[in-house]
Amino acid sequence: MPVGEIKGRIVSLLANDSVKGRYGLYFEDLQSGAWFGINETNLYNQWSLLKIKVAAIVLKKVERRELDLNDSVEVTPVELNTATLFPELNHAGDKLTVRELLERLIRYSDNTASFALSRFFSADEFQDTLLALGTLPAPADKPRNFLPPISPKEYANALRDLYFAKYLSKPACELMLALMADTVYDSQIRMGLPPGIKVAHKVGFNAGSGEFHDCGIVYFPAAPYILCVMSKDNTRDEADRVIRELSRQIYEFICSCPAPCGRVR
Repeated sequence: MPVGEIKGRIVSLLANDSVKGRYGLYFEDLQSGAWFGINETNLYNQWSLLKIKVAAIVLKKVERRELDLNDSVEVTPVELNTATLFPELNHAGDKLTVRELLERLIRYSDNTASFALSRFFSADEFQDTLLALGTLPAPADKPRNFLPPISPKEYANALRDLYFAKYLSKPACELMLALMADTVYDSQIRMGLPPGIKVAHKVGFNAGSGEFHDCGIVYFPAAPYILCVMSKDNTRDEADRVIRELSRQIYEFICSCPAPCGRVR
């Protein structure tokens, strides 16, 4: 199947009157570098996609021996976030290791874990990590705790960095990707794939603002690839339905595509 054909199919899918919301998509073959996008440079609020960057800076500090994965961290009342989807996970006074907090951060996208880990780095260090992972830091006229919006194409930089172990060591990247492959969120990219296909991904969403994202690495044996889909003006059910279908169509394209697939702008 020519790559232009799959892009045309996805454009048609997203233009269908039955599809609600607005979408941006970026795909990249990690072996050949072939890619295509649809509204891939449009900007979206990151929401919990940022937790990958939190994990990255913590693991960098572990590499520098400024932290240890077995260090014990006590959850404070200030860090306790009852708005999480899994409030039963956390209680003020709980003592967890850095590794356990990382697991909760990625597996459950847990806000309390994010707050607890954030005590170990400054806003300046976080902005430096954003830049190191190929995403834009806060503009000069914004406070250092400003969280800039991001595009699907830009977010793919961080995923590519993890896959090729550029910012973090290979063991740290393998740990991060293993955590991302074991999340409880499986209704979007993962649901569009056959059961045996591994995907290391991270979701980010805010139902109040109608934004739902899923970005990850799909470990298709012959051609692992990045797929990042972001949406706005949406509902969770609709985002699940559309992102699942996008994932399915791209996977089927990869299965039928002779390598290399080529590049379409």
